[in-house]
Amino acid sequence: MDPSLTSTTSAPRYALGPILGIQAIELITGIGLTLLGSGLPALAALWQLNDASSGRLLLAVFAGSAVGALLVRPPFHRNLAAGMAMIAVSMAGLALSGGHILFLLFLLFGTGLGLAMTANSVLTGDRYPERRAAMLTL
Repeated sequence: MDPSLTSTTSAPRYALGPILGIQAIELITGIGLTLLGSGLPALAALWQLNDASSGRLLLAVFAGSAVGALLVRPPFHRNLAAGMAMIAVSMAGLALSGGHILFLLFLLFGTGLGLAMTANSVLTGDRYPERRAAMLTL
């Protein structure tokens, strides 16, 4: 085998802490997005929502997510913190509101998701430029 065809350099080693932080945020936002769809029928029954109202709540989340993604600007860690705070506030508001202002809470939740998910991806790409695709795939 030709020695010029084999790679002698190994992949760079990264600190585990930041990688676990990135993965934790991805896990939280992924669970939030997944549970929204599976939990919506229970919320609709709890607050006596019809199909049209439930659809408007999904619209609010996905419109908010698009807006949140468009709002991401450096410094990305602040966007990430703001997005996670918006998610927390919207979930607390949802628990305490008794079904009032649902559209605004779902819009806030979606905006927080879009902000956090996009900022996390951009921050990961900036932090690991030499292995950007591998780290984003992880």
